[in-house]
Amino acid sequence: MTYAVLFPGQGSQFVGMAADVRAEMPDLISESSELLGWDLGGLLADGPESELTATDRAQPALYVTSFGLWREFADAVHDGPVAAAGHSLGEYTALAAAGAMPFGEGLALVAARGAAMAEASASTDSAMAAVIGVDEDVVDDIAARRRADGGALYVANINAPGQIVVSGGSEDIAWLVENARSLGVRR
Repeated sequence: MTYAVLFPGQGSQFVGMAADVRAEMPDLISESSELLGWDLGGLLADGPESELTATDRAQPALYVTSFGLWREFADAVHDGPVAAAGHSLGEYTALAAAGAMPFGEGLALVAARGAAMAEASASTDSAMAAVIGVDEDVVDDIAARRRADGGALYVANINAPGQIVVSGGSEDIAWLVENARSLGVRR
């Protein structure tokens, strides 16, 4: 069998996820909790959602969950993939799954990455939002109009056709969310 694997990025997390990983791989969860210095298993199982969606918690939680699921899958198929890739933080899981770095080193990197992103976000008056249902050129035009009016709104990432991430000042993101429908944005 020939296959490739793709690991998810932040935004895939939800309270109650990884029940099978927590049940089948308690050592992985325990080891990860010890490395992180907080109760990963409890957060995955019980939340609260506000903590699980915080960048410094979400990224390690997704890394460990994805890696655990990968190990279960790899044990079942026996043959390795022809390729491994990931979306954003999923690249770290892909590297660990491919054996390019040990799991623990990847977890330390992801935890540091999540903490740095959380700190950067907390120290600035900025925000991000996913714009869904329009093409990149429409989002570019909306951002350019906002900047022409003195705002700070920029295309930050193109996740997929019809899903564009924008970043900017908190007021600018709030303006976009408030005016999305009149600007032709579905969500």
